[in-house]
Amino acid sequence: MVRNVLLLLAIIVIGYFVGVSYISHLMSSSSQETWEAMQSTDFECPAGTEARTDGWGKLGYSRTCVNLTNGKWEAWEDGYKNIDGYYEQGKKHGVWIFYRSDGSMSKKIQYSHGVELGVDEITDRSQ
Repeated sequence: MVRNVLLLLAIIVIGYFVGVSYISHLMSSSSQETWEAMQSTDFECPAGTEARTDGWGKLGYSRTCVNLTNGKWEAWEDGYKNIDGYYEQGKKHGVWIFYRSDGSMSKKIQYSHGVELGVDEITDRSQ
């Protein structure tokens, strides 16, 4: 009985480390590429605040300024910027731009204090 418990425990421990290693390997290339692409761009926060990076999507990141209800927000995944937007008084405001993997815009959404005013789908990849 003790032998079976030890064997089961060994299988669980080995499975855990193999799983973590595999997941880490999958995440490392795409996540690292995204991180490096994001870090190569400017992102400045106003005085009295600081930049914060959080996990976003499957293997991506979002950047914003801590303690800022008015300011820039962006999301990165798969090595490129996916979304660029702005918050005013804690709500989406202004034009939010969504990007394709080639860097071209896929759509723009206009917001006014959290209310969506319109969507412009962009089919021309040169924009």
